[in-house]
Amino acid sequence: MAYNDTIIRQASSSLEGCNERQTSFLRWFHESGGWLNPKCRFADYETMGTGMVAGEAIENDEVLFSIPRHTLLNIQNSSLGVFCKAYDGQQKNSIVVESSAAPSTSLKWDDVNVGWQGLIMTMMWENFRATEEGRAAFEEFCQTNKEWIAAFPAEEHDTQNENEVAIVREARANMEWGPYLKILPQSFDTPMFWSDAEVEELKGTSIPNKIGKEEATAGFVEKVRPYIEEHASIFLGTLADKPGALDKYYSLEHFHMMGSRILSRSFHVKSGSNKDDRGNGDRSGEDDGENGGGDESDDDSDEEGAEEDESIDNISMVPMADMLNARYECDNAHLFYKTETLEMHATKRIEAGQQIWNTYGEPPSGDLLRRYGYVDLANPCDIVELPMESLIAGRLLLPNSPSKESLLARMAWACSLGMDEVSPLTYPFPLSPEPPYRPDHQGLTKRDYREIAMGMPDDLLVLARVLCLTEENYTKAASKDRLPNPKFDAVERYANGQEIGVTQILLKALEERKKDYPTSIEEDEQLLYPALGQSNNLSLNRRNAITVRLSEKYILGETAKMVEAVAEAVTLKRRLDSQANGSNGQNKKSRKA
Repeated sequence: MAYNDTIIRQASSSLEGCNERQTSFLRWFHESGGWLNPKCRFADYETMGTGMVAGEAIENDEVLFSIPRHTLLNIQNSSLGVFCKAYDGQQKNSIVVESSAAPSTSLKWDDVNVGWQGLIMTMMWENFRATEEGRAAFEEFCQTNKEWIAAFPAEEHDTQNENEVAIVREARANMEWGPYLKILPQSFDTPMFWSDAEVEELKGTSIPNKIGKEEATAGFVEKVRPYIEEHASIFLGTLADKPGALDKYYSLEHFHMMGSRILSRSFHVKSGSNKDDRGNGDRSGEDDGENGGGDESDDDSDEEGAEEDESIDNISMVPMADMLNARYECDNAHLFYKTETLEMHATKRIEAGQQIWNTYGEPPSGDLLRRYGYVDLANPCDIVELPMESLIAGRLLLPNSPSKESLLARMAWACSLGMDEVSPLTYPFPLSPEPPYRPDHQGLTKRDYREIAMGMPDDLLVLARVLCLTEENYTKAASKDRLPNPKFDAVERYANGQEIGVTQILLKALEERKKDYPTSIEEDEQLLYPALGQSNNLSLNRRNAITVRLSEKYILGETAKMVEAVAEAVTLKRRLDSQANGSNGQNKKSRKA
């Protein structure tokens, strides 16, 4: 498989050869207590941005870098939440903030600190404080209101010792992430920032419904921006009355940019413990609004600990760790956490000149594009979603079908008993190593197809069976709240003698699902891989969109072939059974005679 791993520039040492932003970040990292193995080098790639390579051979389990927990950019380490909570309660506590703007809304910090909004606001605020005018404005604000600040109530995670509380608060107030924020991506190739015409290229995939731009914008307009405006003294300090200051630091564009940084680079990081724990430092996990992130969990955690991992409060931006790129089955580094630090270790020997990769898990190209703005040319982890609407559409095309309303009611009943509305389909075969990277099933027989088909999602087979049932059998099943078993060869005989089977519904559903795409496999292949001598003039975004939708069509096509093989076997088996039953009946008549 061909990748463009061209290095534009590589540092000759941990500092020499770095650009200005990289140098500033490294100095900040070291001054904040971080440690970087001198064998590691920054490298700028033509298609992957900044990554890290081994300047010298690195041994297995060698520490690549160590990150102090206080450098993690999260809601707990920033003092924004402390200021906002105190400001929200100032009237109750009879504390007056010297500001031209007083709160006039019922919105409180806990109202806006929902999903990723709190962390996005924190990052925008820290970005403001990292500027020269922002730093001066905030320092002047703190000096003017030092008595009010000194009266802040202790937080739950603060020690009750007054001296230690003061030390912790001073450390938070003095912690700045400016050099780190400046080294983060300044632009993204994710669909969040695509034009409407470019998003249209994703038609048929599930990505457009998962971008979440409209929902994020609504959250900003309805809650975040009003809260910031009415707490301008906190968010702008003495610049609260300066015209244009809010738009300069807290615009919708800034909001989406910070959200995309979280989406592509954040980690789930558990709080420290009294012992040194090792956990999975993979950047993976589900979204929650304008969000993203990774997973930092303890291999030995119990159920309660696992729930803690999923808490939004544990989402952090992790300086240095988020510099590593990722690629399927290329990972050679892993993030482990200790009580006071996070450590990135090599998981195998890394030769000099090799890139250092940290895994994101095994996400499909659709998730890679939506989160990080890139796709793998041939990703065996790709999936295509087959929703229940496709199953219903397929059933309606077959004889003896109940009404659409009746089928929807059946699906609602099945889902109420735990069935998923959407079934993910994956590649059943390995992919060819050469363009156009079609599934490679050379030498496979129909029997192989049937055996592989047995790995299809059970929920999908159950839903298809529910749609197969005669009205009488469905009524019996519903009265007992008992779903049918996931049988591929299940067939229902109707009163008129016609038979409807699971394979028939699946084949029709797959046909209907293919119609969601505006182009065919052949058209997409021609666009991505033009004939020899012809140039590919596609933009990056369009190329990525076509790559995703072409892969999904491949999966649908291969799945249909598997189902067809099963359908043939089912038909043959029923024919043989029928012949056998006929022979048995004839033999019985002969014996009677």
